[in-house]
Amino acid sequence: MKYKGEKCFYCNEVFNDNDDVVVCPKCGTPYHRECYKQAGSCINHHLHELGESWKGTVKEPAEPEKPVIDNNDSISDEQAEAFKETLGFDLTKPFMGLDPDEDFEGAKMNEIFTFVKTNTIYYIPLFKKMKSMGSKVSFNLSSFLFPYFYFANRKMWLMALVSVFVTLFLQIPSFLISLSDNIAYGILDESMVQYAQSVFHNLLTFIENNYHTIEIFAWACNIGIYAFRLAMCLFANWLYYRFTIKSINKLKFRFPDTARRMSVISNAGGTNTLNIFLIALIIFAGYFLIAFGIDVISLIM
Repeated sequence: MKYKGEKCFYCNEVFNDNDDVVVCPKCGTPYHRECYKQAGSCINHHLHELGESWKGTVKEPAEPEKPVIDNNDSISDEQAEAFKETLGFDLTKPFMGLDPDEDFEGAKMNEIFTFVKTNTIYYIPLFKKMKSMGSKVSFNLSSFLFPYFYFANRKMWLMALVSVFVTLFLQIPSFLISLSDNIAYGILDESMVQYAQSVFHNLLTFIENNYHTIEIFAWACNIGIYAFRLAMCLFANWLYYRFTIKSINKLKFRFPDTARRMSVISNAGGTNTLNIFLIALIIFAGYFLIAFGIDVISLIM
């Protein structure tokens, strides 16, 4: 049997002579037929990202293909070997040559690969470092620029909503200053100015009487926004690591059956671009609520 001694990528069980084995038509990763049906599709996502084909572990091919990195630029054999010697990862093997049964606080390596799905070449080395060294700090530019979009895309809804709330809340003083300046300096047209003055009269009086104090608050809140973004830049990957481990462990508790569990883990993880549009709508709604809240406050002042 061609795949005897190899492991099914889904259930991680070794194939024997009597197993009905099927392979992914794109990357060649082998599965038990029932496992492949349970998964619904190939879950060897990092090979699909690389554009690589599955290589057996029992017997190495004589001339392995050159691996491809995320930006689709081919790397030389020397570079691949240097990558392996430096970081201990072999891009030509399943799970990048790592032990699929390695434990991460209850979650196994193969489960983490299945959950992360995309950009595993970036996250797996970070997760290994966080596990072995207890490191929490790394650099994530996406979460500095748009933390709410990053977390939403990675299905971390709690952190996405926290990021939206913090950002909107800290922008309120600047919003008040902007409202006052737009009216005072004639940035709005005359009809809009008259409407704003009639509706926000009491609020504008309050802002005018406390302009300097509100300006100081606005300055401090703007610093707070950048401080929050910097914190997310440095700790977002660690938060995603914790999210991954906790999510897998919860699913393992709910779905003890291996085949069913791996399918659920695959569906629960990865990214979802639609979430970015959903969080953008939530941000828009947040600005609307701020404006509505200011309107209400102006009426009762």
